[in-house]
Amino acid sequence: MKIEEYAELQEMDADEDAMREHQLSKTRKHLKELDAKYHALKKDYDALLHMQVKFHEMEEQLVILTGKCKHWESDCHMWEEKFHKMEAKYHDCYGKISIHMKTIKEYKIIIDGHGPKIHELEERIRFLDMEMHRWEKECHGWEEKHGLLMVKIVDLERQLTGHDVVIVEWTNKCKDLETRCHYLSEEMHKWEKECHGW
Repeated sequence: MKIEEYAELQEMDADEDAMREHQLSKTRKHLKELDAKYHALKKDYDALLHMQVKFHEMEEQLVILTGKCKHWESDCHMWEEKFHKMEAKYHDCYGKISIHMKTIKEYKIIIDGHGPKIHELEERIRFLDMEMHRWEKECHGWEEKHGLLMVKIVDLERQLTGHDVVIVEWTNKCKDLETRCHYLSEEMHKWEKECHGW
């Protein structure tokens, strides 16, 4: 009678062991999936860092171009000041207008020669302003994506921490089961000896 009870207990233990093994297999599979997701997110994050470096390079180039535009604006102001000085001389030397007319015409030609340059600089400033707004929009978009990825990474880290606790718990349970199996094995040998003695 005791042997039959012992056999039933063994079958129940084997079923429990199989269930535990199945649960542990599912947990391992889920952990691998989470690990794959984590690596994919890390790859996206590294790509964002690379884009951030490129964005900083573009910002530096924009600063250089802005400095050049300011320099050109300074040249334009310089020529405007020269023009106003020439007008002042024209009014001061009205009595000598015939002498200075030729000089004024020459300066007008010079100023007109700078007209295309000024127009070119204005067009360039408009283009750079549009580029700056475009990059600002793209930067905001990347910042939003980066923020969302950081939230996902934190969430995944929390999930991984939860799985670590489950794995430790199942490891402890497995150790307990191994101890119990060892004990039951010794009991089985003991009962086998007694049965042979009968």
